[in-house]
Amino acid sequence: REQSPGWSDAELEPWARSKQQLSPNVAKLYLSQRQPWQGLVNRIDCPGLLITADPTKGGIITPEMAAEAQSLWSGLQVVNLPEAGHNVRREAYDGFMAAVKEFLAQHAQ
Repeated sequence: REQSPGWSDAELEPWARSKQQLSPNVAKLYLSQRQPWQGLVNRIDCPGLLITADPTKGGIITPEMAAEAQSLWSGLQVVNLPEAGHNVRREAYDGFMAAVKEFLAQHAQ
């Protein structure tokens, strides 16, 4: 709770349980198969939504990275939620849901 005071109480127990269940081998596999994201993003041809947060609070996408992603992916929409850190949906749930709902409404058929 101390590290994530803004999280809903409903998130805490499942998060703790998931940490206990995660195998260190997952990280090894992820790191062994990691590719530069730029080579993947420039091949996407559908609309996308990138929700970013504050890097000083743990967000991993910097404004420069978001701008580069937009330059490579013409259908990418970027929404920044500066009140959030790494766990965007948990730290800024209302803003996260508003961005997702707006994006889906824009692209509904």
